[in-house]
Amino acid sequence: MGVMLEFFQECVFDKDMPDDLLLLLDSWTSWKDIVAIDSVKPASTSLKTVTIPPGCTGKIQPLDVGVFGQFKKIIKAINAYAQRNYPNFHVAVRDNILKVISLVFWQMSHPSLKEWVKEAWFLPGYLNSHPLPYDTPFDLLFPMDVAGHLNLIPSKWNIAFCVCASLEGVFWRISLE
Repeated sequence: MGVMLEFFQECVFDKDMPDDLLLLLDSWTSWKDIVAIDSVKPASTSLKTVTIPPGCTGKIQPLDVGVFGQFKKIIKAINAYAQRNYPNFHVAVRDNILKVISLVFWQMSHPSLKEWVKEAWFLPGYLNSHPLPYDTPFDLLFPMDVAGHLNLIPSKWNIAFCVCASLEGVFWRISLE
């Protein structure tokens, strides 16, 4: 229980969080101890907790509804590219897994994806208004070439296969060697 309370103290009840919080929890056993959660809640914080019933996270948990699919799709594209073009890169090595996940996380955190993130909250019904038109992270990072194909195969000019969202329009190559 100590790690869970540490998580709430450092991540949920951070000094930068608002004083009025809605905490949406899945039905994992450790999240059910509301007394423990309240014990680390700052006195100035108003907290309402809602527990997602078992078996429903895929329908109403925003990360499951709108984020993880794109996350997995991007990781698969990077791993497929690595396996095809860099035989010495082993996708199942812990350090390589962490590098790819970290890269994808930071790219998906880019502010240009704000409307896409809203969709993850709109689909299960937490937002009333539909987000503005948006690009998905996959579309942003892997634009189509002029022929309408994904640029996942390196050309003879060694052009990068992915766009860096943080550098808007700057192409980069992941070093897999």
